[in-house]
Amino acid sequence: MSKFFDQNETVQLQKANKGGNRSLAIQNSTTLMADVTSIMFDSNNRSVGEITIQLLNERGERHNEVARPFNPHHFICPVVNERVYVIKDNLTAMYYYTGILPSRGELNYLPNTRRPVTMKGDDHSIISTGKYFKPQTDYTRTLDIYEGDLTIQSRYGSTIRLTGTNKEINTPWKKGQSADPTPMIMLRNGYLPMENLAWDPCSLWMTYDQEVKLPFKANFPSAIEGTKDTYTKSQVIFYCDRFAVGTRTDDIILNSKKTIYLCTQNWAHDVDVVLDTLKDLIVEVKGLNKEVTNMVMTNMKQTFMVPGMGMTGPSSQVPAFSVNRQKTTSISANLDSIERTLLELQQK
Repeated sequence: MSKFFDQNETVQLQKANKGGNRSLAIQNSTTLMADVTSIMFDSNNRSVGEITIQLLNERGERHNEVARPFNPHHFICPVVNERVYVIKDNLTAMYYYTGILPSRGELNYLPNTRRPVTMKGDDHSIISTGKYFKPQTDYTRTLDIYEGDLTIQSRYGSTIRLTGTNKEINTPWKKGQSADPTPMIMLRNGYLPMENLAWDPCSLWMTYDQEVKLPFKANFPSAIEGTKDTYTKSQVIFYCDRFAVGTRTDDIILNSKKTIYLCTQNWAHDVDVVLDTLKDLIVEVKGLNKEVTNMVMTNMKQTFMVPGMGMTGPSSQVPAFSVNRQKTTSISANLDSIERTLLELQQK
């Protein structure tokens, strides 16, 4: 059973509900609103999310209590002078907070307590924001929300939006071919009320049947440059200042049904084309090396009339021709090795 009810109490609640006795059904927990007065830290300045809250008792007197996250696996830690929803377990007298009271459109800091905790400023008292937290209210506001959206939004501009798109909504992304709403997930660090690949510092978009204008700095290969912004199949888009990928103990694997495009400010190419061109180049160089080898062998076999002696003899350049012959033989062996390596890389 849960920490709020044991088996006997559950049976009593079921009987109470059937008999219309609602007071018994709710007596084991109480829902309250409380002011946050501090975040609790241990001697090493670590916190597990426990806070101190201020409540009003039945006589209107204020008293402080400790509250823990209602769900230890998923919660947002409040800040001093914010108000939170609290559930009191009347069986244990423990308090658990579930969420922060909202302030329209604001995300970074929501100081809506009725009696704020203050701290000493330069020449007067100022509202406390806790031990470490520094408000940035000018930078962070809630996302523009569309009907049915599921969003997760931090105080600092990090957001996740799970949404569906249709042609009646005006967004930076366009609806594709399907007449039905289609899913889309966007994760980003940014401060705008609407996700924007060009302006958000870091973005990860997962799309399906959406046309997205890609603000990438380098041109795409000509084969896809004209259609890069109208692709409507599923795709994952990363965009940021720097993208680092690494592995600790094993491989990085890129596996493509078609090809892999690599684009920089200086080059835009298809990996297949590059490797096919290298393969053709090796064939041409091998042919050229063979022609040079034949010329060297011909020159080594040639004889010339020796002036004043009435006889022929080999060229005086034979030692040099012999060195060139050794070089062409070595080049031929190296080219054969490179060609074998390329053939091993080529898909069968």
